[in-house]
Amino acid sequence: MRKEIDKVEIVSPTLYVGEDLFWYVDYYRKYVMEGAKPGMPVPMVVAAGDDPAFVQDVAAAVVAAEPPTSQAAWSVNTLQVHSGKLIVAPKGKPLKGFRDPFPFNINTQVTRGTLQADLDIPEDTYEIPDLNLQLVNMKGQVKFNLPIKQRDNNLVETFEVDSIRWKGLRTGKAFLSVTYDSAGIYAQFGAEAYDGYVNGQANVYLDDSFHWDGWIGGKNVTTHELTEVLCPGYFILDGRVEATLVAQGSKDELYQADGSFKNHSPGKFTIKALNGLINDLPKEWGDIQRKLTQIGLETLRDFEYDHAEANCRFYGREGNGMLHFKGPNGSRKFEINVYDHRWTTDKPAATVTSGE
Repeated sequence: MRKEIDKVEIVSPTLYVGEDLFWYVDYYRKYVMEGAKPGMPVPMVVAAGDDPAFVQDVAAAVVAAEPPTSQAAWSVNTLQVHSGKLIVAPKGKPLKGFRDPFPFNINTQVTRGTLQADLDIPEDTYEIPDLNLQLVNMKGQVKFNLPIKQRDNNLVETFEVDSIRWKGLRTGKAFLSVTYDSAGIYAQFGAEAYDGYVNGQANVYLDDSFHWDGWIGGKNVTTHELTEVLCPGYFILDGRVEATLVAQGSKDELYQADGSFKNHSPGKFTIKALNGLINDLPKEWGDIQRKLTQIGLETLRDFEYDHAEANCRFYGREGNGMLHFKGPNGSRKFEINVYDHRWTTDKPAATVTSGE
């Protein structure tokens, strides 16, 4: 009689986060705000002798008495969801790289057409093999509410992670906040990493090309292990730095990326690529010649600095950059150019022929 249900339990549902969900959310928002609407007009049946004007008045009174949605809806005192599966599926297909859905549970209420639910993500180690990404001991919540409290806040995930591991890189304690709406996916993160702190933001827009933009920055980060992973065999940088990277692109290509760093402490720059040259000095050289050449190459290889800065810009797979070091023994300046020498097959030029 009071339009109340004591308890509803749902077992093993699958929730797809994509356009269909947000189309429904937009419809729900408008429906709740405008109130319940009367049904479509139908032919009116009037018994013989009835007054048509009287029937019209009765029908108008019924429509006027139609309660708004918030009053017409039922309430569920306890709504529980067990063993649910959350799938990020823009354009109706699971997001590339996320092979396994996130499990979730819900324990909440539905009150007169309103729903506020925290989807609890259980703690576990989650792997995304296609991205070579591992989230160690991750747990979190997905906040969902109807009607929407904030227009651009339809679905929010907040995660805590003991460690993030990606292609040999690792972090300590980290957080990740992801917001979804009909236009895109927006992520913010922060993490303890390499004795400093790293944070950033990335936005992926749900158009046909999945355009994206984002940035990442680090403060007081030690660089030895970082450069060993990112630049194996080329160079090692010791010291603490502040660095930023800003980029934009699509699912198919990188449009532009700009990076820079400057040091926070004295350090040492080592060009590891010269080790092979030192080890391969001609054996037919005399001892003095070999020793002098070795000393010269080692002097070039190792440089202690007090001041360091760098910047670079890339377009796709090509770009250029500059490294500049100053120290007690002088200065070093490197200009770096990156070219894309992959084999490409050019399409033949179009030709126009005319016949007689």
